[in-house]
Amino acid sequence: YQHRFSRAWGLAVAFEYVGGGARNWMTGLGPVWHPIAGLELYAGPGFERNDGENEFVFRLGLGYGFEVGRWSLTPAFNLDFVEGEQTYVYGIYIGKGF
Repeated sequence: YQHRFSRAWGLAVAFEYVGGGARNWMTGLGPVWHPIAGLELYAGPGFERNDGENEFVFRLGLGYGFEVGRWSLTPAFNLDFVEGEQTYVYGIYIGKGF
């Protein structure tokens, strides 16, 4: 979810699940900067739940949103810092404007 305060700034709340061998949940909150139309740069803290334990995570990310009517598709690339390790996370965010 992202609430836009202006054309350039928003605040995002993320919930995601990673399946396969990882099987963990991540939640996060942080500011999103839109320097040009479509481009998103974000950073913020969160928590990852892995094997029953919560770990602090800090995420840096970028994406580029393509709007299709009221919907958006955003390929994204993230760098997560968890317990002194770096993890690369990529995927597609699906959004709906309202």
